[in-house]
Amino acid sequence: MFDDDPQSVQLDAVTATSPASQKFGLYLKAREVRQLAEVLQALSSRSKQERLDWLRENEPVVAELVNAFTDESIATLDGATMDRESMQLSVELMSDLRRALLMLDGLFYDQRLKG
Repeated sequence: MFDDDPQSVQLDAVTATSPASQKFGLYLKAREVRQLAEVLQALSSRSKQERLDWLRENEPVVAELVNAFTDESIATLDGATMDRESMQLSVELMSDLRRALLMLDGLFYDQRLKG
């Protein structure tokens, strides 16, 4: 049915290292990082004290999440076949990760130095 469509993906041909699987992995990582950024954005509307209290309660979790996102994002990119779509997803992932890390830095690190 879809054999004629060059854009279709043969599900029996999708493996962990196939381009379709790699693209899906990139998409998932970018989505997870965007969700983290949304949480951080919501925290930015809270008072300085509320943010610091939240950080004290969640600092180990936040550190683990950042390390996991960074490591997993790099692992997802490592060895990926880079066609145009994969390259775009990779750029989006790294941009979203950078944005989330900058938000973390702005919300917490700067505040702790001033606090």
